[in-house]
Amino acid sequence: VALTFTFALFLCVEAGWKAPFPEPRDVGPRGLTQPAADSLVEQKASTLRSAAYATLEETQARRFSDSDYPKVYMYDLGKEFRETDCSDFPAESQRKQECLFGPMVDLSFSNGKQLKCRSPGQFDLGRIFFDKMQSYRRLVASPEHADLFFIPSYRDQHNRDTKYYGCPKHAASKRALAHFNYTTASRHFIVSPRVSTNGLCPAYVGDRSSPNVQKISVLTIEAILTEGAFSIPYPTIASGMTRGELNELLVESRLEKRAFLATGSFGFHGPWIQLRSSLYDQCQQAHDCLHSSLSEQDVYSSYRHNSLRSTFCLEPPGDSLSRKGILDSMVLGCIPVLFQPLQAGLWPWHVPLGDVAVMLETPHKHNNVMQELRKIKAERIKELQENILKFATRITYGRGGEGSSIEDSYEDAFDTTLVNIWRSIKNKKTKQWEA
Repeated sequence: VALTFTFALFLCVEAGWKAPFPEPRDVGPRGLTQPAADSLVEQKASTLRSAAYATLEETQARRFSDSDYPKVYMYDLGKEFRETDCSDFPAESQRKQECLFGPMVDLSFSNGKQLKCRSPGQFDLGRIFFDKMQSYRRLVASPEHADLFFIPSYRDQHNRDTKYYGCPKHAASKRALAHFNYTTASRHFIVSPRVSTNGLCPAYVGDRSSPNVQKISVLTIEAILTEGAFSIPYPTIASGMTRGELNELLVESRLEKRAFLATGSFGFHGPWIQLRSSLYDQCQQAHDCLHSSLSEQDVYSSYRHNSLRSTFCLEPPGDSLSRKGILDSMVLGCIPVLFQPLQAGLWPWHVPLGDVAVMLETPHKHNNVMQELRKIKAERIKELQENILKFATRITYGRGGEGSSIEDSYEDAFDTTLVNIWRSIKNKKTKQWEA
């Protein structure tokens, strides 16, 4: 019996030894074959895409009724009251769109998709707001019917040496406001396309000889703890889009694969130059951080590309607390990283930055930024990305215009601004930081 068993075992081993090995299978994640793994990835992407579009449909539902919007009278001021505007170009023409929202640029995604967007200048808000106001549906021709009065005057090109260059004479500026008086002064508003009141002529701000001038509300890209001034968003790379174009950009950005932890794009200037230098050094030393050098030929193209590839975007303050990059990073699906507590108070009408950004406010965290970011759990990252998707519509200035259909339009930063400035003036709330 023993001999028989041994001989049978020998035959089995010999047969197994001579049997050909099976061809190796292409195995994907979780032991799946590659076709099955690819199918799983596609199914997951499809689910995420559907969920993202559903989120946008929900958040883009109309929040405001017609009664929420103010009736606005806009003064008919000559071009000398504006440093630049786009009124010389035909409506809806490419040249006008470029004047308003900047040149067309390409965005490339890891799935091979290519999209177009605009690249507006950070101080182009004056011309955008003026153009959108001209097609505003509750614009009134009679001042007697107006809730608010808009002063279309701004300076967006000056530097520190020519701050008030080209402003109309003081007396002429005052005479142009035929309906400005003691009773209507608090219902007047003006847009400064630069930080605080730096984009305005002195006749409309800071005139101590006229107490009524102090009552004019100023909409500006940055206003921290300034009574009577209200911060509204910079123009982002998603500006000038229809609703369909915007949603496609936001969804593709939400689904983009992010191979790097963080990215940054900043020079070395302003009161926070030491912080910026430290962040640059930390990013350079980290294997999972990208920095867009200002010496590159097209630093903005590099910044857009890196923002799509990174989970976090470093946004240190520079000459002032605000940065256009905070908003650009959001529409590209990159979570902003802020470094000063007051930064969280920017644009409170449009986005609660505490719900969409990471705050690293202490010197200890400033010196260990990459380690701090690596500690953030995946669940928190997903929550921040979902919140960005919910609020991204409110921080963009849509294309709009006379010919826009309901399907192409949406309640954008312009709508949010007008509704909230009217609420503030009605309720005599001049301190935006209390909102």
